[in-house]
Amino acid sequence: MSETINARGERPLALVVDDDRMFRVTARAALEQAGFDVDEAENGRIALAKFGEQYPDIVLLDIVMPDMDGYATCAAFRELPFGTHVPIIMLTGLDDEESIKRAYEAGATDFITKPVNYLILTHRMNYVLRTSRYLVHFDELTGLPNRTVFLDHLRHVVASGRRNQRPLAVLFLDVDNFKRFNETLGYGEADALLRRVAKRLHKAVRTTDYVSRDAGVPLALHLTPNREYAVARLGGDQFVVALVDFCNVDDIAVAVRRITENLAKPYDVDGNQLHITTSIGISVYPLDGDDPDDLLKYAEVSMNHAKQNGGNRYRFYTEDLDTRTQRRFSVETQLRKSLETEELEIHYQPILDVQSNEIEGMEALVRWSHPELGIVSPSEFIGIAEETGLILDLGEWVFRSACKHTVECHRRGLSELIVSINLSAAQFIRKEFASLISEILDEEGLDPCFVNLELTEGLLMDDTASSITAVAELKALGVGITIDDFGTGYSSLAYLKRFPLNGLKIDQSFMPDLFAGTNDGAIVSAIIGLGRSLGLKVVAEGIESQAQFDFLRALGCDRVQGYLISQALPLEKFAQWAASWRGEYTAASPAAESNSAKAKLGLVAQS
Repeated sequence: MSETINARGERPLALVVDDDRMFRVTARAALEQAGFDVDEAENGRIALAKFGEQYPDIVLLDIVMPDMDGYATCAAFRELPFGTHVPIIMLTGLDDEESIKRAYEAGATDFITKPVNYLILTHRMNYVLRTSRYLVHFDELTGLPNRTVFLDHLRHVVASGRRNQRPLAVLFLDVDNFKRFNETLGYGEADALLRRVAKRLHKAVRTTDYVSRDAGVPLALHLTPNREYAVARLGGDQFVVALVDFCNVDDIAVAVRRITENLAKPYDVDGNQLHITTSIGISVYPLDGDDPDDLLKYAEVSMNHAKQNGGNRYRFYTEDLDTRTQRRFSVETQLRKSLETEELEIHYQPILDVQSNEIEGMEALVRWSHPELGIVSPSEFIGIAEETGLILDLGEWVFRSACKHTVECHRRGLSELIVSINLSAAQFIRKEFASLISEILDEEGLDPCFVNLELTEGLLMDDTASSITAVAELKALGVGITIDDFGTGYSSLAYLKRFPLNGLKIDQSFMPDLFAGTNDGAIVSAIIGLGRSLGLKVVAEGIESQAQFDFLRALGCDRVQGYLISQALPLEKFAQWAASWRGEYTAASPAAESNSAKAKLGLVAQS
């Protein structure tokens, strides 16, 4: 039986409670041989005190004891934090129905009669330990308590805080970008890393961070159990910690920094030094509320905001964060519905060929105006779509709609018009994505040469080998590939040579200070030169002034887009606007807008 282990992968601790010293000695010997660690108590009061010092995995409890019998002791165990989770086997020389009934009413898990057959006893205890509901309250991977146990702990600590007017902090921790460890190490090694993170977190939480000290009460009798139950794993790479006995917010910050510093120390995995960072959200009782479930929720809300701001930081809960969280929840809920009802709309921003002065393309940009939420910015709902996985459905809808609309523009006489469509990382790494693109192009009847896919630098560099394969598959379809937001990431000639690209799009952040002699001007000039040397078309976005346009034209930039030319327009208005630019349509408003743009650029006579 040496393989006996508890939920944390250790020898289980059995607490033997009996006033008969000879029984305790004999039971200890049998249990230790069976793989248990053993602690003893000669009566119920001592047993309750020991429970507070060293939380046992299972209790062997005699019924007939002086001062405090087994029934009363068992009932008292069940009132303690985590006492509801520990299996209790009651020992009795009374095998009458009433005694057995009283044992179960007091909270016994099982019972065994005296005199004891110790071989049967050890087997029975192993069986109960393995099948008891206790096991389902601890995380199998790390051995830490789970959400149920932690909330039980939190309820008792909050109750103690109410009586003694002591604050409590809940820390919700998430390992930043843990997905990459699963992808690079494999799930087995990543799980091993997670166990080490859990162990280090467990050690980083000092006793003084959470043990509630009621004046005049011995430490052993505190309602707060031993240190390991102040830390729990909620699932995945998320953990939670309870801190008490601090004086102010600065004390919490000190504890948080100590935790993050311990977790940030390198982990040696197969000779490789791995580093992690964490995002931590913090809620405080009674400042943020007195309901344990709410405190945990608020801490998670704060953690999510810390992560959204780049991670590797901690953030305290505020009502403003909750308001934003409610807004986010509403946006996510309505976005799901809008995808089903096609409430979203695609607008198109013209792309001007600087050399021919013709509108040679358009960028598809999704827009959302909701009857209750109002106009929802793409920067808001695109991020939510990516986090929730809705981006796959949204991206497919955008691609299909943009292809359909491009065919419609061609039918209206806007021949050779190319549509540029942004791809998300989730779409790009999706298996059979190229096949899906090919299927949609066939169904909508659009030649692939009229589609240009825009990818970010970071997306390509996450997994260069896989990215090269994916880009090659897309290129084989006949679509164009452009690097979007170029200049803000890697911008490396080495990786540009490895991808079969068609163009580079200069990020609009360079445009406000785009003049000769400025750093931005020098960078843009270099990008244009780089594109020319590699045979790539260079597009500049965010053009809002004549000076920017003239500067880019003088540098030999191939294409531009921005408010100077036109804002993004709904399909009907865009078709009218573009036809007017080409001199093929005379609708009043669009024609006036396009001619106004031409006049700004000095192109009216040429059109």
